[in-house]
Amino acid sequence: MSKYTPPAKKVPIDRSTAEEEAILERAKEWVAYDPNPQTRDWIQSLLVEASSLSSSSSSSKESLTELFGKVGRIGFGTAGLRGPMVPGPHGLNDLVVIQATQGIARYIQQQQQQEQQQRNQDTPKQWKAVIGYDHRCNPKMGIDSFTLACYAMVVLQHAGFEVFLLRPSSAEMALTTAEKDCPNNDDDDDDFSSSAFSNVFVPTPLVAFATRDLQCDLGIMITASHNPKQDNGYKVFWSDGCQIRSPIDQGIASQILQELIPWNDNYYFQVKLIQQHPQSANSNAIQKTCELVNRYFTSIKTSGFYTGVGSTTATTSAEKSTLKIAYTAMHGVGAPWIHRAYRTFHLPSPIMVPQQVQPDSTFPTVTYPNPEETGALSLAMHFAEQQGCSIILANDPDADRLAVAEYIIPKSQSSHWQVFQGDQLGAIFGHYLFTIFKKHHPTAKIAMVASTVSSQMLSAIAKAENFTFVDTLPGFKHIGSQSLLLRSQGYKVIFSYEEAIGYCCGEHVCDKDGITAAAIMGELLLSLYKKNQTLGGYLQHLYDTYGEFVSSNGYYFCDDPQVITRVLNRVRNGGRYLTDVAGYSIASVRDLGIPGYDSTRQNFQPTLPTSASSPLVTLHFHNGCVFHLRPSGTEPKFKYYIEMQGKPGVKREVVLHELGIMKAALLEEIFQPTKNGLVSGS
Repeated sequence: MSKYTPPAKKVPIDRSTAEEEAILERAKEWVAYDPNPQTRDWIQSLLVEASSLSSSSSSSKESLTELFGKVGRIGFGTAGLRGPMVPGPHGLNDLVVIQATQGIARYIQQQQQQEQQQRNQDTPKQWKAVIGYDHRCNPKMGIDSFTLACYAMVVLQHAGFEVFLLRPSSAEMALTTAEKDCPNNDDDDDDFSSSAFSNVFVPTPLVAFATRDLQCDLGIMITASHNPKQDNGYKVFWSDGCQIRSPIDQGIASQILQELIPWNDNYYFQVKLIQQHPQSANSNAIQKTCELVNRYFTSIKTSGFYTGVGSTTATTSAEKSTLKIAYTAMHGVGAPWIHRAYRTFHLPSPIMVPQQVQPDSTFPTVTYPNPEETGALSLAMHFAEQQGCSIILANDPDADRLAVAEYIIPKSQSSHWQVFQGDQLGAIFGHYLFTIFKKHHPTAKIAMVASTVSSQMLSAIAKAENFTFVDTLPGFKHIGSQSLLLRSQGYKVIFSYEEAIGYCCGEHVCDKDGITAAAIMGELLLSLYKKNQTLGGYLQHLYDTYGEFVSSNGYYFCDDPQVITRVLNRVRNGGRYLTDVAGYSIASVRDLGIPGYDSTRQNFQPTLPTSASSPLVTLHFHNGCVFHLRPSGTEPKFKYYIEMQGKPGVKREVVLHELGIMKAALLEEIFQPTKNGLVSGS
């Protein structure tokens, strides 16, 4: 086995003997419990080398310091765990998954036992869980998503859970009998039929759906979504199908620390048995997964947003052919699911970008497998132009996000691709879904939810069209939780989103869902192109109706907590908070850090939850600009969000110019990138 070289910078060995011994002890303890023979043997070899006087001793100590030098363990952050696929308590590996799953299982059991005692119930509950996984792997370390999913399964089974390990196959991407009854749907006339998908993995939205559909106590998805290729993740859904949130996440994190020793010495052999004989995990697993998948696609079609514009009764073949869509899975799991979704909606399947259609854990054609990243769609654009496609749809690797681009051919300028911002798509989806749903449900109490760092445009649409809009903290654990609360109050939450191209259309999934969003976008596009209109034109119509909203979001790479603190403290100004930045007067300040501050409230306490680990600071300026800044909870990024609403009659170009000038001044004054060594990522 080749020697692993940590990707981060080397930590110089300048430590006391006691500190070095502590590192060695942590490594030895890890080796004692690690079931993975590759990582266990490698750490053992490093320990042997580190204890010798050979020339390799120094490099071995550096590697051990890199993996075990920091006290503690990987943080239970946004809906679970994310980290590099390396051994040690700060990586995402076999032992960490065992420990995390033991902690979650025990937490669920204790919570439900307390509830039963309070209700004087003696009947024991059968706990249930569903698990999905993507294609990520680190061959050098012998760590991969399927193996991690299997470890989660055997741990839960040991704890007494009934566990459903999702086992999708290419057969599930074929059409159901009802779908084939539509004359437009024939896999044989499709350039990319379902049989072309040799490897089918689980998209994250399916686990969110399955958690509620199967009435599970727990859903686990092994994926790092759009993180770099060296990472993996462990995403947790609660029984309501929503990502875990406070105080559940703190309770789980605390319980994990009590369950660090594996309960069973045979986990490794049980996992190997599952890998060699998949049916031993679940009897009829493929059939059960197929039935679940059919229910998922049925729920999409019956959500109230399917118009049938792609069926033969609504349009002719000639009209359908005016729209050509290229699709990229970004080397992720999405292609077969998009294929099935489009056939379910009686839409021609998009033309798949061949270099990126199959799952590939090395992500060879992109630096970062995130459709939002600059240049991530370059290959898709080149392919789309060759194929004569006017639209590009892109999922991130686990298919819970959706990006959209349109080929623009203006009268007086050169042609180009317009990549729609997350907020622009949020306004488009919100308005379109409202229009469709209101037509068939005129008396419904309609609500929509978005993160507070998203554009204010959806709020403006809600005010004009008289439906409820609620903003909440960034992240779908907060958005989903708020949606559930609104549903309990009798609202139909038909749409929710976050600016990072995450959209939830309907109520069948309580999380972002790039598959449903892509299908609904397909119908909208077809309806527009039938009338010789464009998506860009639809957006401009919204601007003309509700006002111009211009935003510019981005981030700086930052993994230094001291820099984050320094930037935030600059805004806080010793508790007195800034009153202007670069000559721009501040109207109000909201700080969702600890202890929290809101200048618009009489008691100065914000209504949204505060957080020490991921504080969000918002500045409202008198000229209408809104500026948010917050450190990411999952990536080494310090994010910012800037939006300017144009006054009535002011052209978009003028608002853009004003925002550009103000953005440069705000970023320089607040972040001080040169002084703080910050590198812009966008």
